[in-house]
Amino acid sequence: MLAEHFLDLHARRYRKPRLVLGEAARAAILRHAWPGNVRELRNAMEQAALSATGEVVGPEHLSLLHQPTAPRPTAGPPGLVEVERGLIADALAREGGNVTRAARALGISRDTLRYRMEKHGLRSEP
Repeated sequence: MLAEHFLDLHARRYRKPRLVLGEAARAAILRHAWPGNVRELRNAMEQAALSATGEVVGPEHLSLLHQPTAPRPTAGPPGLVEVERGLIADALAREGGNVTRAARALGISRDTLRYRMEKHGLRSEP
């Protein structure tokens, strides 16, 4: 529904005829992982509206053709969650478990650090 809404919005914006998603384009949209969420969808529909030559938008009009359509595998470089957990654990270890000093070293408030520690299951023990 959002894809159709954005496609219609951009078709009107660029004074194009009413555009509809073809079945292949709809399938590609449903398969895509959408790591950029709604903003990425909106941008993809704008690009489709601009590149469509007829009334039907096909997969060739979508800018996501060369992007992965499946979630990324879990193996590989650490994600942001793992990086954040590591930074907090390192700061706590460097500061001997002192939450106030670790928060200061990380440039965040003590309350924020406490929240993040709880989120990651970390304790303030050295």
